[in-house]
Amino acid sequence: MRLGTRQPPADMAAENSIAARLARDAGPGETTAFLLVSGGRAYFSRFRPLPYQPETPVTRLISGLWARFGSQALSLVRRPVLTSGPITDLDRAFVKVAAKRLRQVAPFPAPQPMATGAAGAQTHVELLEIGEEPLPEEPLPSLPRSVSSEAAAIRLVRDLQERARRGPTRATSARRLSALLTDAEGLVLAAAVNSAGTDRTRHAEAELIRRWWRDHGRGLPPGARVYCSLKPCKMCAALIWAATTDREGLRVVFDRWDPGPLAQGTVLSDNGLEQLHLPPD
Repeated sequence: MRLGTRQPPADMAAENSIAARLARDAGPGETTAFLLVSGGRAYFSRFRPLPYQPETPVTRLISGLWARFGSQALSLVRRPVLTSGPITDLDRAFVKVAAKRLRQVAPFPAPQPMATGAAGAQTHVELLEIGEEPLPEEPLPSLPRSVSSEAAAIRLVRDLQERARRGPTRATSARRLSALLTDAEGLVLAAAVNSAGTDRTRHAEAELIRRWWRDHGRGLPPGARVYCSLKPCKMCAALIWAATTDREGLRVVFDRWDPGPLAQGTVLSDNGLEQLHLPPD
């Protein structure tokens, strides 16, 4: 994540105006995140996250932009994302993977609805809300009711990853990866495949955690087990961590090591909560 650079005065005036307008309309406990783009527009997200909700206004904004614009979102998220709330570890991890810069901005006491352009003319900034985006359904094969062992869970992950959606070109093809959630006794609770061909936020583990929250409205159960094809990246690890109600009982097992920098030094590895699956002798 890059540190914010010095902003042109016109951009700073527009950011101050947006922060004030959003603060004025915010409900109790709500925080906002927004991103100013060209053409006098700004996208924003605003809500109050619940305990163990694997989402913040920052992450909803970023994932919503990728969902709406696909690969074209890359040109948008190069601009700084600003938030009126405290920057969380989940925010930082999301920006590492799917955006560029993140800054905290203090809400101003009085709204300033007009920003002054470079030529001295005042330009109205249109605010466009990014709400909770629906998660597209991915067809999955029938899942067994339970798995009897770690090896059985990894075999199921390998089978599921063959179901990952493939785009018509290399640029839109998602890598064949999957993730599985069980309880401590091996009861299968949820599964997901990677759909990140044109959306950097739709990794298999991210889909798994967000679908669990969408369907149940609560954090992961005590003793949760997450099995995945590849070592989780910073974003996915942070999502799992944010949704975990029992961090001492959590176990994350991956089938293959990811040597990439975005999979190193994650919150899971730093807390010793993930391990590589080792086939039995």
